[in-house]
Amino acid sequence: MRSGEKRQDPLRIAIIEPEAAGGLAHFSFQLAGGLTECGAKVDLLAAKGHELADEPRDFEMHEVLRLWNKFETVPKGGAARRLRSIVRPIRRLRRGIRYYFEWLILTRRIIALKPDVVFFPTVRFPSVYWFARMMKRRGIRLTQVCHEFQNREKTGASLLSRWMRQRIYETFDPIFFLAESAKSEFEERFGCREATRLIPHGPQMLFKATDADARDVERYFGLERGARLVLFFGVLRPSKGVSDLVDAWPLVDAEPKPVLLVAGHPAKTFDLSGLERQIEERADGSRIVLRHEYIPNSLVGPLLSRAEVVVFPYRTAAASGALSAAQSLGRPVVVTSVGGLAECVGDGETGLVVPAGSAEELARAITRLLDDPESAERMGRQGQLIAVKERSWKMVARRVLDALEA
Repeated sequence: MRSGEKRQDPLRIAIIEPEAAGGLAHFSFQLAGGLTECGAKVDLLAAKGHELADEPRDFEMHEVLRLWNKFETVPKGGAARRLRSIVRPIRRLRRGIRYYFEWLILTRRIIALKPDVVFFPTVRFPSVYWFARMMKRRGIRLTQVCHEFQNREKTGASLLSRWMRQRIYETFDPIFFLAESAKSEFEERFGCREATRLIPHGPQMLFKATDADARDVERYFGLERGARLVLFFGVLRPSKGVSDLVDAWPLVDAEPKPVLLVAGHPAKTFDLSGLERQIEERADGSRIVLRHEYIPNSLVGPLLSRAEVVVFPYRTAAASGALSAAQSLGRPVVVTSVGGLAECVGDGETGLVVPAGSAEELARAITRLLDDPESAERMGRQGQLIAVKERSWKMVARRVLDALEA
């Protein structure tokens, strides 16, 4: 197709999503819907047991990847956790072999579909570079929504790993980012400036809530009826600053005293035992509840809506699907001034922004919203308006298609 010439047939797009649950799976599902609404023909190639498989949709969904559950139940006892860490190398080897063969089958499936464009998932393992090359050689254009391009939980990588990661990013054209700061950081590290594009994070439209659901939330999490609730929600990672929030909690000065609920599945790099000890040390009236598990979709909307304030005390970040979900449901938020978080929250307009790592500033912001519920609700409503109206999935998809058709 010549430059400036409008294509007549719909763009055929394949989206690879190896995760069966969680924020990335939700993002890919809703992006596929937006692209379809804008006229593209979309195939979503997903993991077996995808939690949205029964949701209504206008695109094709193929559950083809037989991988593993990212949100496995975490053992409660210390001995069970130690045993799990001992067998982890064997499990990683088995999973690595399975990952290779699943990607080989997937690549052949994609080549048979003959799409115009393939959306690659987040690059967890640089070895997928070889499969990207196979697709590229068949004339398939590759692109990606880059949620993350670095491991924020550990440093260091082999020369081969860095080389493959560089090469795979060079195969994407264009490559989309959800925050200007992430885009700039990527360009600084990998170059590829001519290929980078900026799009907003679409709203989380899968979660709904009604007033009748509030009691279900209280029963599930063991909360007192009508208790004031401040919430941290999302995967527990070292980079998300949960310990900073626990340190800040005794400094929150609001009446009636609220409860802090930390709810989310711990990543393998997260020190869950350390957090449990930290909470025990703060147990003298500070009212902290920890639920280290994957929260069912049916409870996410009611949980977020039940919270008076949702807090994102991250130490580093590119973007946040949990923040998008909170804003989409009109919740007042406190975020730290890192990465894309501050780009999505207007300080004093759609939430409050504080420096990362400051327990005092975090506590002060939480207290401010709790003490002024009218202003807090106004900020929440304004954030919801921007998330739903100005960052709609149709608008996100239109920007993506404009870049692909340019």
